[in-house]
Amino acid sequence: MHRIFQPLAIACRQIGLPRTWRALVSEAALYGQEGWQIDIAILPVRWREIHAALCNALTQSEPQWVLAFGLAANRQAISFERVAINLLDFNLPDNSGANITEQAILPGGVAAYFSGLPLRRLNSALIGAGIPTEISCTAGTFCCNQAFYLLAHESNHWQRFRGGFIHLPCTPDLAAQIGKTTSIPLDTMRQALTVILATLKERADPA
Repeated sequence: MHRIFQPLAIACRQIGLPRTWRALVSEAALYGQEGWQIDIAILPVRWREIHAALCNALTQSEPQWVLAFGLAANRQAISFERVAINLLDFNLPDNSGANITEQAILPGGVAAYFSGLPLRRLNSALIGAGIPTEISCTAGTFCCNQAFYLLAHESNHWQRFRGGFIHLPCTPDLAAQIGKTTSIPLDTMRQALTVILATLKERADPA
């Protein structure tokens, strides 16, 4: 069985993850040459550990913007997630082997948070660059949605940064490895990341 992508860029990482995926996330740091410092954190796909790992990354970085990334193997476009819901519900085990049924991420927390990213502007920028893109209204109910919800929760609490979640399709090599038919070349994802960062830089002060 293929293990799950383990999620500032914050990224999700899979056991057996192709080097190209790790390289794509690491290359974000090179954008610091243009005047931004970009920190990278890897979150575990273990639901009990995500919140502490996220808070630790936010404390160390003190970011203005946070981009969280995860794999959506069946999608054909870069997906900007619009909303995170306060729900864990998954039959496919996380990387600790846990299955969760209809459990709140934060008991007593708000039902949902919207993305803090300028979704329309980012989506339009990718369209203008000829990159497949969409605004998605469901981040699922697995660890990606959990990371997104907790990120939005911390953003609302701290009031110092904005962030959101972006699902990426498979690269062609990963699609072949796990038996999927949809993919986007790594160079296209690299271009998308550059466009996203440039668009956010135009709004250097997210407040």
